[in-house]
Amino acid sequence: MGRDYFQDITPPQHASSEEGSAPVSGEGRSIRNVSASPNRTRTSRQPIQPPYDNPQRGQWRWKRLVLWTVTLASLLAIVVIASLAFIGTTTVEVEPRQHTVVFDETALFTAYPLASATNTPASRISYTIETLTREDSAKASASGTEQVETQSSGQITVYNEYSNEPVRLIKNTRFETPSGLIYRARDPIVIPGRTGAGSSIVPGSTVVTVYADKAGEQYNTGPVSRFTLPGLESSPDMFPAVYAISSGSMSGGFKGEKPRVAERDLEAAQAQIMSQLEARIQSDLAGGAIDGFVFSNLSQVEYVPLPAESNDDGSVLVRMRAVAKVPTFDEHAIAGYLASMTSASTDDVLLSISDTSTMSARLLASDDIVFGVDPIDFALSGNATFVWDTDAPQLASDLAGRDRDAFDAIVRNYPGVERASLRLRPFWARTLPEDPEDITVIVTQAE
Repeated sequence: MGRDYFQDITPPQHASSEEGSAPVSGEGRSIRNVSASPNRTRTSRQPIQPPYDNPQRGQWRWKRLVLWTVTLASLLAIVVIASLAFIGTTTVEVEPRQHTVVFDETALFTAYPLASATNTPASRISYTIETLTREDSAKASASGTEQVETQSSGQITVYNEYSNEPVRLIKNTRFETPSGLIYRARDPIVIPGRTGAGSSIVPGSTVVTVYADKAGEQYNTGPVSRFTLPGLESSPDMFPAVYAISSGSMSGGFKGEKPRVAERDLEAAQAQIMSQLEARIQSDLAGGAIDGFVFSNLSQVEYVPLPAESNDDGSVLVRMRAVAKVPTFDEHAIAGYLASMTSASTDDVLLSISDTSTMSARLLASDDIVFGVDPIDFALSGNATFVWDTDAPQLASDLAGRDRDAFDAIVRNYPGVERASLRLRPFWARTLPEDPEDITVIVTQAE
């Protein structure tokens, strides 16, 4: 009988087997019932590990980002600069001519009221009066009560529609409200003449301080639309054409009992208030509280006591009002006048004074002077820097449509210009814009 080859196949014996398995006998063993070796179990699939994160690779990516950012920013800057070079702009920078003069106490000058000044600004300087009013207070100890009578006061504007010539009003001129209240001006008044003609008449005007004819609170009134002047009733032409208006209130009038302050304490409080008011007025004038050219220390100040007020703590609030009359000058007129007095050549160009803080004015013989009526004698000291005016619109008009080569010749026609420069874009342009509005003129100051 032939050999059964399948029966002759004897699987190799393993040195060890899985614990608990029985050995298989040679009988009945075939390829169909051969057990799989425990060592041949299928290996489980391992999870995929992420690639290793190299720190140097991250740094390189960051450097590339910074490099690209810088590159793009540089390109953008180049584009902007290049575009500006091609945009049409025209700028003229002008440095005006300047001259500094030193005044000492021997430099004496006289200013005349505008209402009476002749029309010769080269030989005399004129002024107008502006009024500045401030109030302040200070505490003082009370010592009983006393009977007090004070008069109301306030500012009015007096108008002259009557004549082209100044109108002069005497001291204590009366002004009457529609309700019959009388107020008086303690100083003479000069009202400038009217200007214009027909329907274009502009009345002359001046601001004055008036005081109630009697004490009492009934004189504390609001704005008054029209004051008449009883003293002019005999003149049918002047009476309706010379009048006054108040835009503010009249205040300070009182008649009755008020807390009493000892004389010594009252004087100390009033001295403190006057010092505070003087400092405020000087500061406000230096800060431009009044339009026009002023010397902050060239003024007359009147201090008016106001009714005291009682405080809850038993003290008294002492109150005062300061009324400052300030001579005011036309900026170009006084600069040209002072320059001519110092032999500085103006070349018929308007001048201004760059900084008045370096100058000081002192009023001479002020006791009997009535501001707005009398000439004012004053002395000047300090440094004055005169600055020649540049007519920027006219310069732009003269340059419009001209060739850039003509720039220097045109500027030489302006004696007030020390030096000037032209920036014309695009850089290849040869002609300035036809429209003066497209030319920017910048006036600078020398350092």
